[in-house]
Amino acid sequence: MMEKGSWGWMPPRTEGIWRHGPLWLKPVLSAMPFMTVLTALMMLFFLGGTLTVQEGVLFDLPDSGMRDGENTTLVALVMPMAHETLVYFDDARYSMSDGVSTDALGEHLAERLAKSDVKTLLVLADR
Repeated sequence: MMEKGSWGWMPPRTEGIWRHGPLWLKPVLSAMPFMTVLTALMMLFFLGGTLTVQEGVLFDLPDSGMRDGENTTLVALVMPMAHETLVYFDDARYSMSDGVSTDALGEHLAERLAKSDVKTLLVLADR
């Protein structure tokens, strides 16, 4: 029986890049792509856990008989901060820690509700 390549149609097989370097390093190098993928997955797992875990909701909105798709023209944005809660309504900013600002928000809401037929307020709350 003749060896492959003895007819000249196929060159003899070489070790390619594996002919360089120490023998003990070859298994480590062949496992390196798998180790890279595992390292990337571990990093995504740890970073994903720290970015999505929160200690809790600062406030809960009450249950009501509202349904999705209700028409409203009144919109307020509530942003709880570390030291205060800010409410943005009709291009004005109100601080809930300041009594004068809270009273001004109440007056502004009452004034707008008196002018509107729809008595629905859409509150966008940011955590």
